[in-house]
Amino acid sequence: MVHVEEVGSEEQAQEPDEEDLLAKQLSGNLVPIGQQLRDPSDHVRRTAIAAVSQLDAADVAVHAVAIRECLRDADAHVRGSAVEALGKLEPARLTTHALAILQRLEDNDGYVRLAAVAVLGRLEPNVLAMNALTIADYLKHPEWYVRMSAVQALGQLSSESFAVFAPVVQRRLEDDDDDVREAAEATLSKLAPSLVERSLVN
Repeated sequence: MVHVEEVGSEEQAQEPDEEDLLAKQLSGNLVPIGQQLRDPSDHVRRTAIAAVSQLDAADVAVHAVAIRECLRDADAHVRGSAVEALGKLEPARLTTHALAILQRLEDNDGYVRLAAVAVLGRLEPNVLAMNALTIADYLKHPEWYVRMSAVQALGQLSSESFAVFAPVVQRRLEDDDDDVREAAEATLSKLAPSLVERSLVN
């Protein structure tokens, strides 16, 4: 039994990583990624979107339309990975996909919602400001990591745009979760330091 396992381990070690190999092929436009991202097999789609996520911003931009289609995939892992892949785009290019990513805030999977909130924080400040009210709604979300990501996303606003949301972010200083409180303090310290000082005094 020991010898069989050792041989198997050696063979596995010699096999090239499926995602790495596909990522290299994608960067050279050697494979039809759209076809793989629509494959009936969950495994094939997951492998394809994971490979896409390893690409740099320029290569992700080449495949952006196919990636966006994955935001409606039946598999939550594929949807979440697609959101994260789009998040690698330059802010100006990401703006094109902002609405589609916003819709993932209502996804039934926590991983997808978290990814969406985090990626929205990478939007250009003026575009982020247009969607900030929707993001602020997630400051009251039952999952701590979604609340934390919402705080961090709002922290990318300009000081002027953030002023409207400062009071609701200030309330997160009393959040039940340490990470949310730390995120709120960091955001307020950057954009509305007087509110942090006032909370400490009270």
